This record gives sequence, C-alpha cells and structure tokens, in this order.
Amino acid sequence: MEHPNFLEIIRDLYLKSIEPCKEPSFVLYFIFMVVIFGGIGVILSLWQCINGEPLRYVSQNMMTYAVALSVPAALTIFLHIIPHSDYKVSHTIITLSVLILQIVAVCFSFWNGHFIIAIICTIISWWYWILANSCNGSLGDKSYHSQIKNDLQNHGAKWDND
Repeated sequence: MEHPNFLEIIRDLYLKSIEPCKEPSFVLYFIFMVVIFGGIGVILSLWQCINGEPLRYVSQNMMTYAVALSVPAALTIFLHIIPHSDYKVSHTIITLSVLILQIVAVCFSFWNGHFIIAIICTIISWWYWILANSCNGSLGDKSYHSQIKNDLQNHGAKWDND
C-alpha cells in the first residue's frame, strides 16, 4: 500500500475548502450569516473603537468569535468530514493541532489585545466553518431544489396510490 505524501493531504483539504465556495448560495450564507450576523459583536466593538474605546476590545471580541465558531466547526469536522476522508489520521492530527494552537494563542493573547493574532484566529475559524459545512447539502441551491422536487414527487405519489 502506497502512503500519501503531505502535499496530497494538504491538496485534499484545499479542495474540500474550495469546492463549496463555487456555490453562490454557500458563499452568500457564509458572508451574511457567519461573517456579518455572527460577527455582529466584533462589528459593534469596531464602532466603539472609532468612538474612542481601546482596540483591545475589538481583538477580544474577535478572539471570542473565533473560538465560538471554531469549536463547533471542529466537532462537525470530527463527526462528519473525517469519517469519510481517505486521510483520517492526518486530517485528525491537522484539525486538532490547528484547533489547539488557536485556543492556546487566544488564551495567551486575550488580555493583551494582540490584533494580528485575533485576525489569524478569525481566518482559521472561517476556514474551519467552511470545511465543516463543505458537505452540508442544505446550503446549496441545486441540492435544495432537488430536495424540494423529491419531496413534492413523494407527496404526489402518496395521492396516486390511494
């Protein structure tokens, strides 16, 4: 049995991250629900920063947002993505390592208000969310349309049998 090289594993993660972004409904959901509505606390703290509050509050809110987004997404990755992966152990190690590094970075920099670390943690959490929802069929236009069509056909078939 041939062992995959590291680049194959990274390429697989890259493809799992990029593929759902080709779907407009997925991208719109991500932008409006995850980034804007989910990040409303960060947006409001940016407004406070403009009005004279310290930048530290923005970075604290960004780090809180990042952890709140990353942990459930990582759990979804462990439960739904990794079991169907060809690289189970490698994906588990990468996902767990990045999550632990992110949480450690947040813990060590939360009170100091390191803005760069907050931005990096937020980007990682967005990647986690995209990866976790890459197989979520309800976020795609085509799959949603076909599900509605199947439900209507099944409903109509019940009437035909009577």
